[in-house]
Amino acid sequence: MISVTPSPDLELEVAAPRGRKKPAVATFSVKNATDEAMAFKVQTTRGAKYRYNVVPLAEVIEARGVATVSVSVVQSEIESLVQLHRTAADSLPRDRFLITPLPLGAKADVAKTREAL
Repeated sequence: MISVTPSPDLELEVAAPRGRKKPAVATFSVKNATDEAMAFKVQTTRGAKYRYNVVPLAEVIEARGVATVSVSVVQSEIESLVQLHRTAADSLPRDRFLITPLPLGAKADVAKTREAL
C-alpha cells in the first residue's frame, strides 16, 4: 500500500508577474507503507502527457521509504495556460495523474529493479 501527500489535489501556479515566464512546479510524496520494496509509475491523461514533466516517472521505494515526485509544466505550455486563465479561468485543464504501485516482494533486488526503470 502507498500513500500520497498532498492529496487529492495538486495545484500548479502558472501566472507570472510582469509577463515573465517562471517554472510552474509542484511536488508530492509517495510513501511505501509496507515492509517490502515497492515500485510505482506515474501516469496521466492522454493530452496532459505533453503538458507536464514528471520526475521521476517511475521509481523504487524501499520498505517504509518515501519518494518525492516533481511535476512541472512544460515551458512551451505556460503562456497558453496563462492566456487561458485570463480569458476563461473556469475552463482550465483539470488533468489527472494516476500512481500505479507494484509490490516487489521481500526478495527483490532493488538495485536491479531501479536500473530497469
